[in-house]
Amino acid sequence: MLHPAAVEALVAGTHGDPFGVLGLHADDKHALWLRAWLPGAQRCDVIEHDSAKTLGKLEQRHAAGFFEGKLALPGPRPYRLRVTWADDTTHDIED
Repeated sequence: MLHPAAVEALVAGTHGDPFGVLGLHADDKHALWLRAWLPGAQRCDVIEHDSAKTLGKLEQRHAAGFFEGKLALPGPRPYRLRVTWADDTTHDIED
């Protein structure tokens, strides 16, 4: 899980390396974490790229649109994000 100060820096636009923490990353225990910056989103699910099978859900950690989740996967694989926006429309997007 990303440190709260790093989340605040991302939201404020002052993080020194946003691409170093956004997207899919393994932690020091090899767990996979996915982080996304989606202003205006109210929900974000992770789906398999080709089949659209749900792989997990990202939790909204900041109301401005920062989402994060630990994924129970054996390793990295192609994925997309299924984003539900504040107006209740849903779109599948590439991350």
